[in-house]
Amino acid sequence: MKETLNRLTEIAAQLERTGRRITDTGELYRAELADRERRGITEPEEEIRHFNEWMSAAGREDLMIRR
Repeated sequence: MKETLNRLTEIAAQLERTGRRITDTGELYRAELADRERRGITEPEEEIRHFNEWMSAAGREDLMIRR
């Protein structure tokens, strides 16, 4: 019984971390988009460059657009 409770506690903590990461990613996307719009960046290559710079600066290279 104690093993089951410990495992469920671990799962709950993992789900909490996943939820925070999803929220943080959404906030990063919104901030990048707002900055891009504020700067008037509309050319596709410039949009990709801007996006990738933001993701790199945030330490989220896993989200960068690869060509």
